[in-house]
Amino acid sequence: MPQVSRLTAAPAPDAPLSPREVAEMKLHLGFIREHKAVLRLSLNSHEDLMVNAQREPSDRGHCKHLLAKIDRAAVDGALAREPFKSNAAARLRFLEGAVRLTGDVGVLLAYLETVAQARSREEAALALQDAVRRIDFSALSAARLGRLLQVLVEVFSGQELTRALLGLLQLENFDTALRAALPQLPPDVIPRVAPLQAAVLAARTLRGPDVVLDGDVLVGLRTLLSLPDARLATLEEPLRRGLVELSVGPGRPADVADRAATALLHTLSAQTREHLQLAMRHAAWLMGRHQDALARKLLASALTHHKDARGPARWVAALDAPKAGRVALMETGVTGRVQPGFFLDEQRECWVRVVDVAASEQEATLHRTLALPGVAPLVTHGRDAERAVIAVSASGRPLPPGGLRERNARFSVASQMLRILRGVALAGVALPDADPARFLAVLQPVVMLTLVDLGGALRAVSVDAALAAHAGFIRAVLTAVLKEEDLRVLTLSGTLDLAAVVEALDAQT
Repeated sequence: MPQVSRLTAAPAPDAPLSPREVAEMKLHLGFIREHKAVLRLSLNSHEDLMVNAQREPSDRGHCKHLLAKIDRAAVDGALAREPFKSNAAARLRFLEGAVRLTGDVGVLLAYLETVAQARSREEAALALQDAVRRIDFSALSAARLGRLLQVLVEVFSGQELTRALLGLLQLENFDTALRAALPQLPPDVIPRVAPLQAAVLAARTLRGPDVVLDGDVLVGLRTLLSLPDARLATLEEPLRRGLVELSVGPGRPADVADRAATALLHTLSAQTREHLQLAMRHAAWLMGRHQDALARKLLASALTHHKDARGPARWVAALDAPKAGRVALMETGVTGRVQPGFFLDEQRECWVRVVDVAASEQEATLHRTLALPGVAPLVTHGRDAERAVIAVSASGRPLPPGGLRERNARFSVASQMLRILRGVALAGVALPDADPARFLAVLQPVVMLTLVDLGGALRAVSVDAALAAHAGFIRAVLTAVLKEEDLRVLTLSGTLDLAAVVEALDAQT
């Protein structure tokens, strides 16, 4: 397979040749020696001695001067003569040597057209990746670039075409030239090239799960990811990382996400924070599809390199915890109406109530429809063979059983509790009691209360009926939350009204 000469790209003409370059130069000299008659080269005495193996190649300047004589004119002249003119095998053998030495696109085209006739398409695609590295695509006209791509489309198909184009797209000067020439390319070339270019560009510049995958980007991504694992693993790491970032995450097509993660995620440097984030993103995708075992394996692997990472550790704990449906019960020993949980499908912390199966749908509906400040929104609800659960989203912890020490906190909690009860009543819903255990509280830096338990709540016959029912809880709330000295300073009218009591409580804070 042709390997492009490194000698012609050396930066310093007077630098000595390395042992590897000497060996490579001897191969080039063998090619020139074999074909010097048909090439009709004009050699000086020093070059003649090197070509005839009578002098070791050591001077970089002399070597570069000799190799420069194998230009497009010399190659075209040789191809027009026998035996290359009529003998395809001899022509291919000659071009395999010539393409190593010149960055001329015409020689490359001649080589590709010949190798496609005499060798497998797969070998030709691999050969192309080596041969194109010396070509200055920025100097090519749109017509010349179009001709090269036209040959590629004619010669290759399927994965071989994808390989060939991908090798080109990884060259910066080719990508720049292609973007400028794309509108002028032959019509049958554009649909073959544009999707892959869009996918590579998106992976390099538009990374992240929020990028919309549609049109050419999605087509190109699927085409690119159809390559064998071994070929994908040879891509430069920034491009591999970009492909995973672009492909993996909630909302991505299942075939794209699974293929990118399976083929590429393990090829990235596992010690980086970016790898950890991508692993968690794919684990989230797996959990959303109920592939918990695969998600746990992936997270456990990430934790071997990031032992202090709390996120994946929390997810692993959730995957290992007892579950009710898709909700992990994180602290099964917690007493009270609710316990901490984790909704696996959306990777959300939540608070969970294990409820009576018969009442679960009604309670879930209330949480879903009571869009009120201070009432916890529903995360999910469901049931398994043994129990039903209601999971809601709320911050805080249950109120301490011994009461609150801070005076202002006590008044604020009582005020918010009654305010929430009034709001629920105005929505036409009546609770059977006002047990403080129905609420979660955040106490610092400010008090914030959330109603998390709607167990036993019913739609009232009227708003007035609901308000009257909740007004009946006022003394129970005040007694449960406030201390005796608090009650002594609280001025209340004879008829207890929720709004009036809230106003009186707020006056004490």
